[in-house]
Amino acid sequence: MKTLPTILCGLLLLTCLGCQPKMDEKIDFVEVRLHRWTALEGGETVILRRIGNEWTATLIGDGHRFSCFYRRDVKPKNGEIGEVYDSLVRAGILELSGKEPHLGWEDGDGYELEVTSDGVISQYSVFLADKQQSANAKRMLEIGRIVSTPFDTPMFLPEYDRGAVGEYLIENCKEFRR
Repeated sequence: MKTLPTILCGLLLLTCLGCQPKMDEKIDFVEVRLHRWTALEGGETVILRRIGNEWTATLIGDGHRFSCFYRRDVKPKNGEIGEVYDSLVRAGILELSGKEPHLGWEDGDGYELEVTSDGVISQYSVFLADKQQSANAKRMLEIGRIVSTPFDTPMFLPEYDRGAVGEYLIENCKEFRR
């Protein structure tokens, strides 16, 4: 009979140990934030996020010239968000970090990239990427093209048309205000 309390204590201890959550498990998390800004019209940020196996994509715009801010969840026109991410990886987003030198111009546009992958956050920024000579600036232009096409936004295109960008932002501001 004296062994019964020992056995019960042992079972209780094993049960309690089995109930403890594992704190060392990593969450499978990837996030890409690409912001394209223009001096006059405003800017837009695309956020691609994967938690576990689930991807989401969001566009956030700041049409400051038009006094608006908008946010909308988006899906690629063709394919899956993960395919867009894979294309970005092939284009080199995981190798970019730092920033390009400022060219001294006061008007223009630029890109800011932040990537979280495997618990590491890397950032890269470039002002007037189309005027820079570095391989990374040229890579950023390709990254902009990869993002613009599936999400049907002119904001990230390297050869953006200022009028088209303005119209795009105005239209998104109208939709946001409805």
